[in-house]
Amino acid sequence: MRKIKIMHMADFHIGLDISFLGNQSRFRKAEVLEGFRKTCSLANENNIDIILIAGDFLESSTIEPAYIAQVKSILEKVNAKVFIVAGNHDYISLNSPYMDEDWPANVHIFKNSWIEKVKLDDLNVDVFGASFTSTYQRESFLDSHYEIDDKKINIMVLHGDNTEDSLYNPMGISKIKDSKMRYIALGHIHKKPDLGMIGQTYFSYAGSPVGQSFNELGERSVMIIEIDQDHTSLSEMTINSKAFYREKINVSKMTSSKEAYDLIIQLISKKYGNYQDNYYQIILEGEIEEGIYFDFDVIEQLLGNLRYVKVIDETKVKLNYDRVRKEQSLKGIFVDKMLNLIEDAKYSEDEEKVLIYERAFELGLRALEGYRI
Repeated sequence: MRKIKIMHMADFHIGLDISFLGNQSRFRKAEVLEGFRKTCSLANENNIDIILIAGDFLESSTIEPAYIAQVKSILEKVNAKVFIVAGNHDYISLNSPYMDEDWPANVHIFKNSWIEKVKLDDLNVDVFGASFTSTYQRESFLDSHYEIDDKKINIMVLHGDNTEDSLYNPMGISKIKDSKMRYIALGHIHKKPDLGMIGQTYFSYAGSPVGQSFNELGERSVMIIEIDQDHTSLSEMTINSKAFYREKINVSKMTSSKEAYDLIIQLISKKYGNYQDNYYQIILEGEIEEGIYFDFDVIEQLLGNLRYVKVIDETKVKLNYDRVRKEQSLKGIFVDKMLNLIEDAKYSEDEEKVLIYERAFELGLRALEGYRI
């Protein structure tokens, strides 16, 4: 038999309002939808037979009707057969968009909290799935009874945790091993994908195809699984959408806010090409000479041509502590007391206190120098 090509995705969270982005949240919401559109175009271009969407596809609490209509329109143009399960963010309910009757004919939504089977006889494949019907799913879907046809390629799509102690469909490695599936497509964990195997069953999380925070950095991807009667292979397909990036930049040699800004632009433009539309967390590091002042609000204003940027100050004030602690000044008294606390904590080998005092020392120095805390 020919190879079956499967595209596995999850955790798009289409319609999510990303509060920390402020006014930029609406742009990111549109970019996530565009990322899904691009993903479906890639499915057609690569002759994908089956698309598995493993939950949290929609953000049910905030998604607007117009977005739901666009999702249906995109799926209608897909050549593959599409299978969707609901997760904890888009669980099945009376008001769920998944209960609408106008989903395209090529889309099957699993609507029950027990495992069901759909036969694809033309592909010699059976697809199994189950959906969340509330925020939590304390019992494992894999405890459901379902019948396996050993002559078929059996694949499953689920949302949840591959641990035995979870409120979100606790599966556990032993349950995956006993599932008798060829491949289990998982959603819920946003980390980048990695193919696992236990017994005769391959399994993987898809990760998040489009980043939604600074915990989901860089280019993202979906999974492509190719299966025939004897072999299973996995690869990633990158979704080239605007991304979240975190950059640490040493500004020790800079003497002004403008110089720091110029260095930031120089580095990110060289590294990211069309850098303006990305989302950045810029962490400034290094030792700053006493008397040099960076206005981080000004730096963020200068970077206003970027879609989103947050500048985080992790610089340290470069001081001659032995000299300063002898000064008859507020700074001198503060430095002397904090150094004594740090030295005492080190002597007693209390590492937690050392870290706390060192951080308090640095923040106090910044406040005394007029830095933003």
